[in-house]
Amino acid sequence: MTADLADARYVSFVSRRADGSTVATPVWIVPFGDGWAFTTDSRSHKVARISRDPRVSIAVCSYRGHVAEGAIVHRGTATVLDPAATARVTALVKKKYRIGWALLVLVERVKSLRGASAAADTDCAIGVHLD
Repeated sequence: MTADLADARYVSFVSRRADGSTVATPVWIVPFGDGWAFTTDSRSHKVARISRDPRVSIAVCSYRGHVAEGAIVHRGTATVLDPAATARVTALVKKKYRIGWALLVLVERVKSLRGASAAADTDCAIGVHLD
């Protein structure tokens, strides 16, 4: 496990579109197995992109996704995790990001009370194994 990722609050997850261009998304990440993992919506574009091309990179970033100059960029492969692994990753994310997770749940409840559509579910997890 790399210290920069272990201490990170946000990590830029970079995956590839069908045309080869890259897309970076800031995510909450936790150590999982011999790699890293994060939760997402199973209908997200991240899931579709890694299903097509599992090559990814991750780097510590700000909550807005800005990667600092000189940050270490880790390359690896990503996979969509099964439901049992997703449940374990979700528990780890809830533990590491307690306050952020609670705020996310609160915002979603308020949105649903106001009739607004809820944000994406976190019914899926993506695992990243570094090269």
